[in-house]
Amino acid sequence: MKRIICSGKCKWYLFAGAFWCVVCIGISIGSLFIDYIGRLFFAPLMVYALIRCLYFFLSYKNKRIIFDGNDIFYFSVLNKKYNYFFDDIESVSYYFGGRAQIAGIKFRLKAKKIILTKEMDGFFLVEDFLKQMELL
Repeated sequence: MKRIICSGKCKWYLFAGAFWCVVCIGISIGSLFIDYIGRLFFAPLMVYALIRCLYFFLSYKNKRIIFDGNDIFYFSVLNKKYNYFFDDIESVSYYFGGRAQIAGIKFRLKAKKIILTKEMDGFFLVEDFLKQMELL
């Protein structure tokens, strides 16, 4: 079996990260023109926007899954490597997005749940591979 790589470099993650970055910058600039009590009110919102911004930018860059032989290598958002085997897979199913369209594939493993979105590079190769293995 050849090596299949599915990476998280989809445009949606990039746009979502840019949106939350703009929200964070807007709140920080706007907080310069309000008093101290207003800054305390908007500080949690700014922290939330910053966390979302970092999550989506890291998802765009780091999230990937590699199928190699009987091994499944999953790299999380923080680029931590997890090694699984096909025996660890409990179920594989599609999950649906808006208007009942297929949005991606959901893996249920013994220790983790992995979601691959349709926009990820190599998604259709993984889908074909799972159909050949009769998991989908």
